[in-house]
Amino acid sequence: MFKRRLQKIPQVPKARIVKFLIIFSVTGTSSIFVSDIAAAYIHQGLAYEMNTVQQLVLISIVYQFLLIFFCFIFGELGYVMQKFRKIKGLFQRSKT
Repeated sequence: MFKRRLQKIPQVPKARIVKFLIIFSVTGTSSIFVSDIAAAYIHQGLAYEMNTVQQLVLISIVYQFLLIFFCFIFGELGYVMQKFRKIKGLFQRSKT
């Protein structure tokens, strides 16, 4: 059963898989770092203490922007934008 599923997956070069592993790991680490800086700025500038849910929302928003940025840097922006459009299509209502 597992071998049949593997045959359905298109063959992806190992270099591309490694590239995406690097992109996702750098993006995840950077999103925590950048959102921590943004939360500190919000705390100092606006005197507002963020709770855990708000910090998670901030991290996920920052993650999306950094993912696009790092995919652009590594030359995979077209592939990721194609996947974003596909996901966007799942959430849009059909007009029929």
